[in-house]
Amino acid sequence: MMSKGFTIIELIIVMVIIGILAIMTVPRMINVGSISASESGQMVAADIRKTQELAMADTVSHQIQFTNASSSYIIDPGTANAQTITLPQGVTINTTRTITFTTSGDPGSSDITIDVGGTSVVVTRETGKVTVSGGPSPGC
Repeated sequence: MMSKGFTIIELIIVMVIIGILAIMTVPRMINVGSISASESGQMVAADIRKTQELAMADTVSHQIQFTNASSSYIIDPGTANAQTITLPQGVTINTTRTITFTTSGDPGSSDITIDVGGTSVVVTRETGKVTVSGGPSPGC
């Protein structure tokens, strides 16, 4: 007659599998906040580029507005086409600045840095190039 239960070997194998899964997932759960800041920096950079491209395509100036200690920013504030973009929970803008792009894509007279939860998004004065630096890399 066969007993209905698990052998000690089967239980040990299940525990080893659970341990391996835990080792793989716990480090990812610990770095969620810093990954969100880095990804938010990439999102802000993409929206800055979008605003710049709109200015060049529409042949009118477009703006993007950032407010210190805010978890959102506005593309084309004060217009009928204004868009409020909300960052992931826990990520805030640490800079107050409005970037106005001319029809040639020029962002103004100096380099502009926007701090997004510790990640810097820089708009270069001469070229309008947008780069992201600081914070962890997205693969961490």
